[in-house]
Amino acid sequence: MRAETSSGSKRTFKTLRTGFLGLVGVIAVYYALLFIFGIKYLNPQYYGSYFYAWRVNFADKLMTHGRYKLIKKNEHPETEDRKRFYRISQDKEGPYLIRFDRPEHFPRGHEHQFSLNFPAYEDFLKVRERFIVESEGLQENMKLEHSDLMEQMKKEKGGLFFASYSGKSVEEMMRILFPNNNADRNPWFDVSNILIRAVSRIMSQDEKDREGYLFDGSEVGDDLMKDIREGLDALDRSAGDGDALLSEKISDADIKNFFINNGRVSGTPQETFAYSRLYYLFNFLTAGIEFKSEKLAGLRGDGESSNEFREARMDYVANVFARIFASIYPNQHKKDVSNIGVLEKVRNYYSPKMTVDPEKEVDDADLELVRESFSRSSRISA
Repeated sequence: MRAETSSGSKRTFKTLRTGFLGLVGVIAVYYALLFIFGIKYLNPQYYGSYFYAWRVNFADKLMTHGRYKLIKKNEHPETEDRKRFYRISQDKEGPYLIRFDRPEHFPRGHEHQFSLNFPAYEDFLKVRERFIVESEGLQENMKLEHSDLMEQMKKEKGGLFFASYSGKSVEEMMRILFPNNNADRNPWFDVSNILIRAVSRIMSQDEKDREGYLFDGSEVGDDLMKDIREGLDALDRSAGDGDALLSEKISDADIKNFFINNGRVSGTPQETFAYSRLYYLFNFLTAGIEFKSEKLAGLRGDGESSNEFREARMDYVANVFARIFASIYPNQHKKDVSNIGVLEKVRNYYSPKMTVDPEKEVDDADLELVRESFSRSSRISA
C-alpha cells in the first residue's frame, strides 16, 4: 500500500514538474520572440507605422498635457545647468514657466528638466510666451509681480491649453511670433523657416521634392540632414562662453539614431524633447488654420476660447504632426499588411502596436490644408 502511494506521489511530482518546465519553456519562447521581433530586430519597413501609433496612442499626451510645478532652488546639486534652468523657469529674471499655465513637455519630470537644458531653450520659451500673450490678449499678465506669479502657481489650477488664432496664415503667425522681421534675433526664427521648408517638401506632391527628405530605414536624406545641420547652427547663436555647441555635440550618427529610435519606439528623453520643440513650433505656426475635422467642428460651436476645444485642437495638431513626421519613413504611417506571409504575421504579433483608434485619425482634407499653407509660406520665404 505504501509502495503504491509512493509511486503515485512520484508520478504526480513528475507531472507537476513537467507541466512547470513546459510553462517556463512557453514563457521563455514568448519573451525570446518578443525580444527578437519586438525589440532587437524590428523591420524598418514598419518604422512609420510603429512611430505613428506610438505617438498618437501614448506619447503625445505627455507633450500636450504636461504642466510645470514649482521646484526648490537648492533641492538638487547646484550645477550650472540647474541654476540656468531655475533662472529661466521660475526666478525673477525669467519666470517663463510660471507666468502662464500652459503645456510643456517634461520627459524626465519637471524636477529633472534641467538635465535637458540647452542655451537656446530660453529663446524657445520666449517664443512660447509671446504666442500665449498675443493669441489670448494677456498683455496685462506680463505686469504681474514675481510674488504674485509664485502664489498663483501654488494654487490649484485648471490646466489651460494653447489657444488657436483663427484666420491667420503661416506667414502671419511668423510675423506675430517674431515681430519686426525678428528684430530680437531669436534663433527659432531660422528654425521655424527651416521647419516650414521641410514640411512643405515632405508633404510635396512632387516626388523629386520629397526625395531628399526621406529616411530609408538606415540613412537620412541629404536635404533633410542639411536642414537639421542648418537648424543646429542657428541655435548655436544662443550659446555663451563655455557652452557646448549643438552643431559639434550632435553628430550625423546621432541624427540618424534620432530617426531610428523614434521609428523603433525607443526615443531617448533628449530625442523626444527635440521632437516636442518641433511640434510646439508647428502648433504655433498652424494656429490660424481652421481644420475641417468633424470633432473640432462640433466643439467649435461652444466657442474657440473654451478649454475643451483648445485641448482637442492641441491633441489633433499633435496627430497631424505625427502623421507628417511618419511620412518620411518607408511606407509612411501605415504599411499594407494585406498580403504578408505567416512569418511576417508572427513578427508583427510581437512587434510594437501599429493600429490607431479611427477617432484619432486625421482628416485628409486637413493634411491638404497644411500642405497648401506650408507650401505657400515656403515660396514666400524663399
